Amino acid sequence: MTGRDFKQIVSITGAFIAFMIGSGFATGQEILQYYAGYGFMGICGIGVCLILLIYAATAFTRAGYREQFARPNGIYEYYFGKKLGLIFDYFTVISIYLCYVVMLAGAGAAIKQHLGLPVTVGGILIGVLSCVTVMFGLQKMVDVISKIGPLIIVLVVSLAVITIVQGDVSRLGEINAEIQTNDTLLRASNNWFMSACSYLGISITWLATFMTALGKDAYSLKNATIGSIAGVVAFLGSMVLMVIAFMLNIDSLANTEIPTLILADKVSPVLGSIFAFVVVVGIYTTAVPLLWTTASRFAEDRTKKFTILTIILAAAGMVVGMLIPFSKLVNVVYVLIGDFGFVLIAFILLKHIRTKQW
Repeated sequence: MTGRDFKQIVSITGAFIAFMIGSGFATGQEILQYYAGYGFMGICGIGVCLILLIYAATAFTRAGYREQFARPNGIYEYYFGKKLGLIFDYFTVISIYLCYVVMLAGAGAAIKQHLGLPVTVGGILIGVLSCVTVMFGLQKMVDVISKIGPLIIVLVVSLAVITIVQGDVSRLGEINAEIQTNDTLLRASNNWFMSACSYLGISITWLATFMTALGKDAYSLKNATIGSIAGVVAFLGSMVLMVIAFMLNIDSLANTEIPTLILADKVSPVLGSIFAFVVVVGIYTTAVPLLWTTASRFAEDRTKKFTILTIILAAAGMVVGMLIPFSKLVNVVYVLIGDFGFVLIAFILLKHIRTKQW
């Protein structure tokens, strides 16, 4: 493997991690609603996601490399055919834009919880920053977020490890039993398996065009594949540690807007301040590709039309994101999109069975 190949694999891995972190993971809402709220079975759910997300992410990057689609949304026609592909294409664009709005709401909630500032401050901050970054185009965007993603994962894992070391791990069995009877926890579904499927669906919906675009620009099929697998393993590995940390503090985290800030503040007020920044940066790294994916569906990257559309979408997102509570947005928008994404992976599997090509 050459230095150039290694650098690109790290870039793909970093871009994947940065994209997936978002407001849901960085704030802890995803971790709480999709996994920690089910105790040990939530960790089993992460195992299900690990296998299927590796399959889907590598499928997108490999298809992008092989097919060299003129536009990333060509991945939908590739898997669904022309007519059905168009329907999935538009649904995905709407879904991804709704997730962008969730990111802005998450930024507002994080700034409000830690600094006591109005939610509009965080929403406008991320809205403006994401808008400016997207206007520079795909490659510049990947260069920026791929460097931030791994750093955030290191900080998140550090927080999880410190929390676990300081906690009473011997009580995990007892805590797991208490979680099963806790009706106050906001959960994504009635059971852990459907929750994992929903999360997988969200991830696949997000990743389809973005990973396709990364695969198209890869130097080789090997780079695209290894980068995708490494990204999934690093991201979900850190998720397992965070679930354990959340379980050890489930009583104080239930029904809070930004659970990770609660954990960080428990360790140290200084760490709490650092994590307030980490949460906002994590939201930024996901908001950027979500906005780019939406704008690039209707306009060519880095054109005048693309720039104008990006500004309009960012402005509208800032307005809507300020009106609805963050935790409620996560619970409604993510669950709806998750069901759609699970259908997407079924079509991917059928395509591979039919063509005998992964």
